[in-house]
Amino acid sequence: MKAGTPYNCIYCTSKTFFWGGGGEQTHTFSRGSSFPEFFSITGNAGNPLFLSEIARTIIQQCSKAKVKTKPALDGVEAQWAEIQEGMVAYVCFFHGATEDVTHEMGNRLMTTKLFRKENGRSISVLDLPGSILLIPQESLVGRPLTKRRIQYKGGCEQWWGAQLFSNLVSACRELMSASAKCTEAGGRVEQGVYGPKQEIVLNSQEPLTLLLEF
Repeated sequence: MKAGTPYNCIYCTSKTFFWGGGGEQTHTFSRGSSFPEFFSITGNAGNPLFLSEIARTIIQQCSKAKVKTKPALDGVEAQWAEIQEGMVAYVCFFHGATEDVTHEMGNRLMTTKLFRKENGRSISVLDLPGSILLIPQESLVGRPLTKRRIQYKGGCEQWWGAQLFSNLVSACRELMSASAKCTEAGGRVEQGVYGPKQEIVLNSQEPLTLLLEF
């Protein structure tokens, strides 16, 4: 964190300044108060530290999966985005997320060794080869509070989240198309719709699931 640099406050969702050591223009919390996990009171000045995490995904392997992208209407059947063997990735973005993170996310999603082969070796979705279904999931910003309540502050604005999600889809498709093995096997990158509720159907022989933070 650099002194004098403006950061987005993910607690009150307004822009504020977090200074590296002087203590000016910062949010302050007493140690006995209730404050989000993404703030930490450390250092002599008692400055709250801004969370480095700006995106989060949960990935799960599947034998097949699909998400409804358009409901049935006036006799027209519903439309689905569907994949066969591969993985489903639930995605959310926090305040402070920029377009740069989508390239890192795409690379991590496509190269993380989530799948176990019979010989015990772990491989990525590109090595499988398989497909990936990307689903926006804003509830992943949720953090537990007292009395079993969950706080959903910290997510980026919806219009910006939709743009970042679109960029992530493009980054994954570029990596998929660059893989000759995936291209020959018919590997695909499919996506859900950012914003509305989505119906999801997933089949998995081994629901191996992993959290990735960026």
